[in-house]
Amino acid sequence: MHRVEFLWGINLSTSSETTLSYAHTVTRSLVHRAAICEVLLTDVAQLSEQEYVIAAQLPRVHSYYNDHISSSTSYDPLLLVEAFRQTSILVAHEFLGVPIDDKFVFNSGELLVTDPSAPWIGGLPGRAEIVAVHAGLKHRESVVIGSTLDMVLTVDGKEAATMRTTTQWMPSSAWARLREKGRAALELTPVRPHHTGRRIVPVHLGVVRGTA
Repeated sequence: MHRVEFLWGINLSTSSETTLSYAHTVTRSLVHRAAICEVLLTDVAQLSEQEYVIAAQLPRVHSYYNDHISSSTSYDPLLLVEAFRQTSILVAHEFLGVPIDDKFVFNSGELLVTDPSAPWIGGLPGRAEIVAVHAGLKHRESVVIGSTLDMVLTVDGKEAATMRTTTQWMPSSAWARLREKGRAALELTPVRPHHTGRRIVPVHLGVVRGTA
């Protein structure tokens, strides 16, 4: 088992002897996704008290993460970030006992692409593996309300990226009150249903500047 030492001083396994399944996704509520097609994670196992390994399948084509002007030959870094984000939520629910209807707030995230050639899009969906370890837990009156995770992601056995995420969670009622207070302070209108009409051509969203 190879290990890598982060700048933060924590060692993580970049591979494990645990066999993970890619046959189906985890329950979408465990990663707070509305649609099954948005779920990247497929399996999870605990390696030690504070260390976990998670499997993820990276889609070769995605309506959001492939929304580029030109065709990309590698996975969008934001897709890797989403895999890390889902991992943070899954670990909290599965191993920290966080209620399934709690809302999450991501306080910070620090992504490092360690090998740009690793997240290469091949002939099949990428098989990713994420090893995560708790670097710290946040408590309030002995109750865990947040965590910091250090993670390493490999794609088809090759290390691609690392990330540290710091998240916290709260009951849905508390989250709704904070959201309403924030929107009121900005004088925002009530939230409306998502519009699914005609899409705007990507190049129309930028400003093209000519040269003198």
